[in-house]
Amino acid sequence: MKLLQVFKKKDFPFILFLLLLIISSLIISIYNSVLFYNLADLYKVITGICIFLILWNSKKSPADINLGIILVFFSVFTLIHLYFELINLHSYIRVLLIILVIIS
Repeated sequence: MKLLQVFKKKDFPFILFLLLLIISSLIISIYNSVLFYNLADLYKVITGICIFLILWNSKKSPADINLGIILVFFSVFTLIHLYFELINLHSYIRVLLIILVIIS
């Protein structure tokens, strides 16, 4: 009963959205693992860019800005890796794909 008292009525749509997101990602991962992997990579890119924008606008310390820049580089490498994976490349370019996986 105490668990239900922690959540307020205004939090219900957000909790419902999270539950639907988790259930849909589980269903996607069962039926199509490649799509789930690509969606997870895309989520990683969007999260990295959003954290960079938050850190860039806060400008509290140079360490925060450096962390944001590092996250943008990782997001760009992940995006390049995702692009190369989506366009089924030949085997001689697979080395570049493996390097991008190691970097990101």
